[in-house]
Amino acid sequence: MPSMRRRVWITLAATICVLGLLPFGSAAADTYGLPPADCQSSVNGSTVTLTCTNRPANQVWYVDSICHSGWVDSEVDGNRVTGNGSSAATCPFSSHPLPPFYFVTVP
Repeated sequence: MPSMRRRVWITLAATICVLGLLPFGSAAADTYGLPPADCQSSVNGSTVTLTCTNRPANQVWYVDSICHSGWVDSEVDGNRVTGNGSSAATCPFSSHPLPPFYFVTVP
């Protein structure tokens, strides 16, 4: 019969494997793409703004940008918008947004 310590390790390993392989819910991932024709991007310093004027009323979306600082790149998301509007993403201190900027829809 396995020792208590061995049973704990086997149970822990099995739990990690099961949790690592099973999805938590059925949440779909956000969808990334280039901005549609009705969207215009603008950059002001470290902030990129994407403004869209012909989005479906129930579509949730935001702008995504890669920020470059010379040594390290990072990714920033803008505020979520439902339908028409503007999403703005601001890069961290001393970095700037690099095109292309992405239009991201939320399921």
